[in-house]
Parts: sequence; structure tokens; C-alpha cells
Amino acid sequence: MTTTEECRAAAEQLIGQQIATVHYVGLSYDPGTEVRWDFGSWHHPEVGVALTTVSGDSFFGIWDSKVTHFELTFACGTIAEEWLPSRDGTARTWDVSSHARWLPFLASPIAEAGISTAEPDDPPVRAPIAVRLANDLAEVWVAAAGPRHPPVGDPPAPDAMWVGFDEVVVLFDRAEAAWNKLEPELKKVAKGH
Repeated sequence: MTTTEECRAAAEQLIGQQIATVHYVGLSYDPGTEVRWDFGSWHHPEVGVALTTVSGDSFFGIWDSKVTHFELTFACGTIAEEWLPSRDGTARTWDVSSHARWLPFLASPIAEAGISTAEPDDPPVRAPIAVRLANDLAEVWVAAAGPRHPPVGDPPAPDAMWVGFDEVVVLFDRAEAAWNKLEPELKKVAKGH
């Protein structure tokens, strides 16, 4: 079982590290099925996010149901350690390292990390629902959440999210994260470290 403290500790291990690669993991669909995941200020990878640092360390954020229905597991290691791919043994993964929203995290080390907790469902226990990472250029939230309705508009706003859900969204906007009550307890790195 991944505890709040374990999620916090994993996120805090990223402080001072620079991200080298970012991959999204989604559900597998029939060949030729196009799945939209980029909604401007937020992304919908569905299953999880895998990060690798310049030093070679791996981290992942994935929705889970070990504590309640549903929380976020953020941990050190590879996403394959936690998630089993579809029946045919494949997973839909794609590299988003060169996406404009992720480039700030490849350019500057993580300076802040924190987690958001809530009581998403049954049983009503406090569990991690999001991780926030920030540096001097940008901030990002990886959350166990999903859109309540099919996204509408271009770009659609994440104004109707199920938080504590069996999907993952990535938010890049502070106001949208706050609207969805993703307010983390933060740990910051001291200048010069």
C-alpha cells in the first residue's frame, strides 16, 4: 500500500533534479483509433505519467485503488512495476518530452514538490490525489482525476473534473488546479542546493 508519506517522499526526491524524459501511458484501443489527450492547459493521458531524470532515476504517477476509490500513487521506479498492460501485453505510450508544456521541466531543476490529499470515496480515508512539481519556470500537477463530461470547446476547460478518479490528468495552470481543489503541501529547495 502506498501511503501519503511514501508519495510525499517520492515527490520530494525530485527536488533538485532535472527531468530528462516524460512519457504518458494510456489505455490501448483498436488500431487506427485516434485518442485526443492534449487539451491545451491540461492533458489526459488516462493511465499515468512516467518521468526520468537526467541522473537516470525513474518516477511515475498512476491512479490506484489500494487505499480508497481512487487515489494517486506517485513513486520511484518504472510505471511497469505498478501497472499491467492490456490483454495483448501492449500499452499505449508516447513521449511528450518535447511538448511545450513539459520543456520548462527539462530546462531547470525541480525546486518545489508537494502532494494534495482528499477523501475521494469509499472508504472515506484521506489519500493522495495529486502531486505538484514546480521550478522557476513552470508548475505541473499530476492528478487522479478525469473529465466529468466529454471535453468541449477548443481548448476545453477542466472545469468539471472528477477528482479522486480512475484516470490521470496533468494540469499546467494554477487557477485550474485550485478550482479542482488541488492545493498541495509543499516542500521547497533552499537557494543554492
